[in-house]
Amino acid sequence: MRATREQIVDAAAEVFAAGGWHGATLAQVGARLGLSKSAVLYHFASKDMLLDEVLRPVAEETQAFVDGFAAPPEGLDGRMDLLCRLMVIYTGHHAACLALQNDRLLWSHGTTGRAMQGTYVGLVALLTGPGADGLLRAHAVLGLAFRAVTTGLDMAGPVRQVDSPAGRLSLGICADVLRERDAA
Repeated sequence: MRATREQIVDAAAEVFAAGGWHGATLAQVGARLGLSKSAVLYHFASKDMLLDEVLRPVAEETQAFVDGFAAPPEGLDGRMDLLCRLMVIYTGHHAACLALQNDRLLWSHGTTGRAMQGTYVGLVALLTGPGADGLLRAHAVLGLAFRAVTTGLDMAGPVRQVDSPAGRLSLGICADVLRERDAA
C-alpha cells in the first residue's frame, strides 16, 4: 500500500490525539498505515514538520474565520453565532483539536502552533468587543467550546451541526457566561 502525505497526516493526527505529540513516534504513525518509520520520513523530514502539517488546516481555517469579521459581532446572538460557526470548523478537524486539547504545549510549538496563539487572541477580541471587561469570560467560553468539540460531541453523528446534547449543553453554558458579560 502506498500512503500519500494526506494519509500520513491523518494517521499522525489520530496518533497525536490518542497519546499526545510528545509521546508519539513516527514509527507509531507509520504502523497505522502499515509503513515503516523510514517511509514516513520520506514524506516528512521530522516529527515537527509532520505536526505543522497536522495543525495547519485548522489553523488556517480558523484564521480565515477570524479575518472574515470586520468588527466584533453584536449582542449575545451574534457571539453565539460566532461560537456555533467556530465549532463547525473545529469539528471538521476533530483529531487535530483533540491533540491540541491533550497536549497544551502544542499551542506554542512550531510555526503553526505559535500562529494559533495569535488566532486565539483574535477570537477573544471578537468575543469581548471593544471593551476588555469580558476578557476572562471570553477565554472561558472559548475553552468550553473547544472542550465540547474535543470530548462532548458525537463524532459519528452529523458533525457539521452543533446539535448533540453535549454540544447544546456547552453552548448553553457559553450563552450563560456571555449573558453575564452583557449584564456586567
